[in-house]
Amino acid sequence: NINNYKGYIMARFNKKKLLRLIHRPMALITSLLASRILFLNNDDPLDFFGFFYPVISNYDVIGPIGLELDKVYDEIEETKPEKIKFLFVGRLLIEKGILEFIKAAEIVKRTCPQAKFIVVGDFDYKNPSAVNKKHIIEAIDKKTIDYEGYQVDVMSFYRSSDVFVLPSYREGFPRSTQEAMACGCAVITTDVPGCRETVIDHQNGILVRPYDEHELAKAMIYLINNKKYLKKMKKSSQEIAYKKFDSVKIDKNMIELFETLTK
Repeated sequence: NINNYKGYIMARFNKKKLLRLIHRPMALITSLLASRILFLNNDDPLDFFGFFYPVISNYDVIGPIGLELDKVYDEIEETKPEKIKFLFVGRLLIEKGILEFIKAAEIVKRTCPQAKFIVVGDFDYKNPSAVNKKHIIEAIDKKTIDYEGYQVDVMSFYRSSDVFVLPSYREGFPRSTQEAMACGCAVITTDVPGCRETVIDHQNGILVRPYDEHELAKAMIYLINNKKYLKKMKKSSQEIAYKKFDSVKIDKNMIELFETLTK
């Protein structure tokens, strides 16, 4: 229920503060011992080093690991005006924002009943933030979402969807978003570390506040009502993906970086 959900958020916040007190002195020791420290996004160095950040210089932000763009990505499918498809792909964890996705879908369907909300992903019961299965069952019973479970091949879902939604509380540099962009999905994601790296706000997607299903729903409704804008966003997503996420270019840069570290 909602109280358990809020309780999880508060417990996670308190745990995060405790971990920061422990790991920041360790981060300083690590920086003194390591030749170089590599991060995936621009927020991680500050979070990792904390108040030591201004005096630490032996790190690099490497960005995405990248995708093999020549193998699996096709031309963008045309948006069907009557049924905009919103897609969530990921483990069904509270911190991935699956509950916000479901709540936003409920809000949107009140005024846009033809919109489709697809969830692809499996339960992870060993994880303390695993979502209660009843939330998914209730959403299926209410026809709020189409639940596809675990899928080996998620590319077909990316290709047939219009908007990829990741309301996560934090990421490194989400591969799922990179894949969705390469397949031509516009993106709605949270303005948090890792997630914000993938979106140029109102160019290839929309950034929203975390934990806020109402703002998430507002962004969804905006794209439903602005299909020409959505079409431009989808095209822009794919262009950005091919420019920034090509593993051939990224691997070359990584090799050059490692060569400088081993000299």
